[in-house]
This record gives sequence, structure tokens and C-alpha cells, in this order.
Amino acid sequence: MSKYKLNESVLQEKVGEEIIIVNLNNDKMYELNTTGTILLQKILEGKTINEIKKIILGQYDVEESTLTNEIDKIIKDLLNEGILLTT
Repeated sequence: MSKYKLNESVLQEKVGEEIIIVNLNNDKMYELNTTGTILLQKILEGKTINEIKKIILGQYDVEESTLTNEIDKIIKDLLNEGILLTT
């Protein structure tokens, strides 16, 4: 399973329960929802995707298949926008 890291050209700031991201390469700003916020925080802590899924499943009433689809979409979007890099 892939590991990820934050692109060095990205700034992120937690505001309330969400994270605001600014990609300095394209001057775009992004706002992550609760799932995206937890996902990014745990990735930055070095957690695996499976560990992150277990954490979220323990905190929220969500079907595992629904969570897996959402995590896959968020990671794909963050990779496509150059926010996350594969290590």
C-alpha cells in the first residue's frame, strides 16, 4: 500500500474542524471536509490507509465500503491537484 506525504509547495491550516489548503504552485485554495481533514492529519502522522479507516470507523457511523470509496476519491483528488505525493 502506498504511503503519502504533503507536497512542500502546499500550506495547510486547520480552521475549526476542517483544513484549508493552499497550493503555492497553482495558487488554488481547497477546503477538506471532516473525513478529508482526518485523513490528511493521519497521513501526516504516518498512519496507513487501513489504520486511518479503522480510526474513522471507530468514530463515525459509516459503512466501510462508503468510507473506502470516499477515502479513495479524496486521495485521488489530492494526488491529482499535487497536494499529496506518493513516497
